[in-house]
Amino acid sequence: MSEFYVNDPQLVDAAKQITALSGQFPAARSYASTHLDIGLGDTGLLLSTIMLTTGKARTAVLDELAVARSHLDAAATELRAAAATYRTTDDAVDASLDATY
Repeated sequence: MSEFYVNDPQLVDAAKQITALSGQFPAARSYASTHLDIGLGDTGLLLSTIMLTTGKARTAVLDELAVARSHLDAAATELRAAAATYRTTDDAVDASLDATY
């Protein structure tokens, strides 16, 4: 059986990459907010259905971007916690786990 090993600096690097990706969400929200906003001047009164549908789509996209960012932030936090746990785990515990599993 091969030995189980976790490279905690790689977990921290992954967390940094996820945090960087999460940092791009304000730009994505700004883009979606700007480009999914159709005013009366753009459509006229005859196309109010398009405005209503686009408004709902805009709200849904912005809401999902917020949820996605929240999940990325939580994933980065968990990766950092996992890295810290592996760093502080005693070698004897590692050996015991390796022998057990």
